[in-house]
Formats: sequence, C-alpha cells, structure tokens
Amino acid sequence: MPSMVSTRFDTATLERLDEAVHALGQTRSGLIKNAVNHYLEYLTWYSAEVQKGLDDVEAGRVFSHEEVADKLKGLGVELD
Repeated sequence: MPSMVSTRFDTATLERLDEAVHALGQTRSGLIKNAVNHYLEYLTWYSAEVQKGLDDVEAGRVFSHEEVADKLKGLGVELD
C-alpha cells in the first residue's frame, strides 16, 4: 500500500518542476515518483559498478599508470 511523503521545494525548483509537468503532460506527483524511481535505479547501478571496481582491485586486476599510458601511446594517443 502506498505511503504519503511530503517534501518542500524552493520556488525555482518548483517552477522547473511545473515546466516539466506541463511539457510532459504528467502530474507533479507522477513526475516526482518517476524521478525518484529513476534515481534509485541509477544508485543501484552505480553502487554495483563501484563494487565491481573494488572487486577488481582486490583480485589484482589493475593496471599501473605507466601501463595505461604505454597502451594509449600505442594506439596513437598523444599524452602530455
């Protein structure tokens, strides 16, 4: 069962929200719900990607700065 949540927005944010609501033909509530859901999906994805990186470091799957620079130079990338 959905629960009610209340929040306050400054005037500038509320004006931007209303512009988006009008442009997208949604309600404030619907747009806010969609935005929160997208943000939570992003946070879930981001956290998983960070964990993958940490797992790689822990497993020793890393490259030194010099190795990366050499590889890039081999691809024709100019480095400072």
